[in-house]
Amino acid sequence: MSDVTTTDPWQMIFDKAGDLADSLLHELPKSKVDAVDMEGQVVSTIEKIATGEVDPRKDWSVIIRPVSKESMIDERIDEHFDIALRQAVYVRIIFEYHMQKIKGYFSEASQAGMLMKVGEEMLDAFGCAQQHATAWRLLKAVRDKSLRSQNGNQIKADKKEERAVSMTNCNT
Repeated sequence: MSDVTTTDPWQMIFDKAGDLADSLLHELPKSKVDAVDMEGQVVSTIEKIATGEVDPRKDWSVIIRPVSKESMIDERIDEHFDIALRQAVYVRIIFEYHMQKIKGYFSEASQAGMLMKVGEEMLDAFGCAQQHATAWRLLKAVRDKSLRSQNGNQIKADKKEERAVSMTNCNT
């Protein structure tokens, strides 16, 4: 039985998935979530996976597409966040439950093939998490830029209207 160290590639993926989940949760607006909510979201995700309410493998077939309707952007942002978090959590579940069982209960001679199979699933989940985290961040940036642009245009229109009103008042 081999010990898991920082040179273990599966441990590294496990750690990176944890970092990604933490990053996603900390990038949420503070008004939307606090530290208790962050832990609750992770626990809720674990429970949904454990009970079969969601199948994380189905996320792998979700195609990331451009959002053509502005009205759909918030829905897609939420969807990509949920998938990214679910996949990051799933990587950790795979490692903690499957990898550790293989390392603990099977001889080293029979571990390699089993570890590779489980490791491939970890890699698929981690890749999916990264893709959806990137989509989430991009869509948030597009939405925020659009909102800033709309606010800027509104401010310009308000200033123009104020000038017109003040010019009218000056002429009377």
